[in-house]
Amino acid sequence: MPLAENLDKRLASAGAFNKDALNRLVKEGSILSWVEKLAILAEAIVGEAFDSGGMGKWAALNPRTMARKKIKQILVESTQLRNSITSEVVGG
Repeated sequence: MPLAENLDKRLASAGAFNKDALNRLVKEGSILSWVEKLAILAEAIVGEAFDSGGMGKWAALNPRTMARKKIKQILVESTQLRNSITSEVVGG
């Protein structure tokens, strides 16, 4: 949900899909640097979703459940799920 709803908007606001950006990619002859930036942006959006309860769209936890949690965030207890969101860009 966070990427589906936010990635296009963030790319547009960053100017990542404008004519100048496309010309630079063609001139460089590789899209690897752009894909790396895209991956970093996507990871940031997912991180923001964890911090904001899915950009405010995830259902709130029961107060008793929240009281028992060490980390007071939805879908975060051990941080294993949150930390599993990574990327790797490999050229080939």
